Amino acid sequence: LLLWMVSMSLVILVFLQVNTFLSKNEPLSSRVLIVEGWLPDYALEKALQIFKEGQYSTMITTGGPLERGSYLKEHKDYANLARASLLAMGMKDNDVIAVSGPDVKRDRTYHSALALKQWMYENKFDVKTLNLASLGPHARRSLMLFKKAFSQKDTFLKERVEIGSIALTPEDYDPRKWYASSEGVRTTINELIAYVYIVVLK
Repeated sequence: LLLWMVSMSLVILVFLQVNTFLSKNEPLSSRVLIVEGWLPDYALEKALQIFKEGQYSTMITTGGPLERGSYLKEHKDYANLARASLLAMGMKDNDVIAVSGPDVKRDRTYHSALALKQWMYENKFDVKTLNLASLGPHARRSLMLFKKAFSQKDTFLKERVEIGSIALTPEDYDPRKWYASSEGVRTTINELIAYVYIVVLK
């Protein structure tokens, strides 16, 4: 019984730290900041602050077609919507580039990464390091998918590109007590399932 109690306590302790594990925050020294275009405005503001405080010279927004409201908006995809939002926040026009992803129903992050890779090749955008900014527990999965896309052997980018991760802090819940709110539980568990799915089946 004591052994079972100790084991369960360890399992619970590890489980409570899963949000921290998924929120991978290991940036590299880089002049290019990649931002996922689906991020909420407050996260884009944080990304802009990181851009200003770091040694960055270029920000690139990624993302495919909008899932809702595209008929009513000037911008039809998350990449361009995020870029327009950043410009409205005061970012300089020459500092931010939108790279649109394809219209796919599955693996959208992965296909956005492939689109970015192709864009870099076509525009001779030669860099050795990138930092990828995502939101909270989505960061580790996004990093894994971007690394997978950039590690594929093809005619693009003969030089290896290292990718770092920046996990922007969510404001919808307290990441340290994610289990104490419905939004925290829903987000963390969904990201955990998606991460395990990629590790096991991809």
